[in-house]
Amino acid sequence: MLFRIIDSLLSVGVDTKQRLRDLYLRDDRVWVVMLSMGKDSSCMASLVWDMLRNLEPAQRRKDVHFITSDTRCEVPAMLQYVRKNVRMMRDAAREQGLPIKVHLAEPDMEQRFFYQVLGKGNPPPNEKTRFRWCSDKMKIQPTESLVRDLSSHFTVLDEFDAVMLLGVRTQESATRANSIRKHSLDEDYFAKHATFPRILVYHPIRDWSSDDVWAFLLNYNSGVMPWGVESYELHALYSDASGECPLTQPDGKQAKTCGGSRFGCWTCCYVGSEDKMLGNLIESGDEAIRPLYYWKRTLYYMRNDVRFRLPIRRRQQGNLPNDHLITFSFLEPEESEVAYVPGSITIYARKLLLETLLYIQEQSGLELIDDDEVKAIVRCWREESGRSYAVEELRTRPMPRINHLSLLANGEVNQKVSDFDGPLPSKMITVSSEQLLEFYERFNSEYSGVVWIPTSDYKTVIEVEVPHYEEKHSLWW
Repeated sequence: MLFRIIDSLLSVGVDTKQRLRDLYLRDDRVWVVMLSMGKDSSCMASLVWDMLRNLEPAQRRKDVHFITSDTRCEVPAMLQYVRKNVRMMRDAAREQGLPIKVHLAEPDMEQRFFYQVLGKGNPPPNEKTRFRWCSDKMKIQPTESLVRDLSSHFTVLDEFDAVMLLGVRTQESATRANSIRKHSLDEDYFAKHATFPRILVYHPIRDWSSDDVWAFLLNYNSGVMPWGVESYELHALYSDASGECPLTQPDGKQAKTCGGSRFGCWTCCYVGSEDKMLGNLIESGDEAIRPLYYWKRTLYYMRNDVRFRLPIRRRQQGNLPNDHLITFSFLEPEESEVAYVPGSITIYARKLLLETLLYIQEQSGLELIDDDEVKAIVRCWREESGRSYAVEELRTRPMPRINHLSLLANGEVNQKVSDFDGPLPSKMITVSSEQLLEFYERFNSEYSGVVWIPTSDYKTVIEVEVPHYEEKHSLWW
């Protein structure tokens, strides 16, 4: 039974390759193949590659651009896997005489995660954030910039100048299926591109299931992708990230596959404080991930901890008039009566996070952040504060275990998300605008054991005495 299923799925692969062949030979439009190096895009790339390899040399008359991205925050094992694939794809395409050009899109310095969070102090998106700036800056913008540069060299044809292949499937999720339907054109497997109107989108594996993808990757060509990487290496990565990875059972019933596991940035706070992907990698034996897991979880809690956030957002600091202070309303509607949403992460906290990140890099041997980004981060601190911060002053150190403290708008402890039992000592104090800014500058650079919550009255702040975060010490190492 199982062999008949596999034969059927391999037949689907042959049909898909035939459609790809017909599309490639139809016209002179350049192809752009978007890859994440996950299972779906690897399956698609294998189909495209094998189709090109089976053409006569004279038929390979137009280039096929493979584009993948490196956010610089991928899980180390996945980052190594992506870079290995890029290197082997380039070598194999050259050796096999195929018109495949492999491109790696990377964020510029100012688009990088650590520059934005540790340099500029921008809080990372969490599960309640409406706009995920990290995806836009680290992946979407660099990739679109590369496509835009390539498209400037495309031959201008009639309606579309190029074809973009995406390895998306309707069975991935209801959201994905709706997105595919929303952009689909009348012709099967084709869609319009939301950003590039002169690029035609093609979904070659749109109707494949997760089991279809794995059966093809693990059985076609003895489980070796056309550029030489073994599919079982990718399968092992998914297995480690999801904790289990059975394929279709012998009786033909669908079993849970690796397709549900998430591969992404290890720094991602959007998934919440408990990252199942990182947790599963640790459980599978990857101990190098453990300090990354705790660093990310600490960042998640520091993100909204009043001890590590400025009392107001950076853009408001230059708008403090002498006669009144604007009302700070940055709250979700359902929380507007009780919550207090502070400003940027303080330089003090950014420095702590950077020094502990450098410690992890030093102890683990993993490549997490390079010297140029460290220099750029410290330069941000100098420009923001006017103080003489220097790279040489940084000291690597393990992260103290930080218990979480969140306050309500009235200065009381938010018991729902804090590790503290209230109340904390607080008092109302009267200040001028100049004194308020002085408070902010001091709070930005040092930990003083107090926080200030501004009220709508420009002369009044709530000063709250808070416990020191080093009451509990790290148990990581």
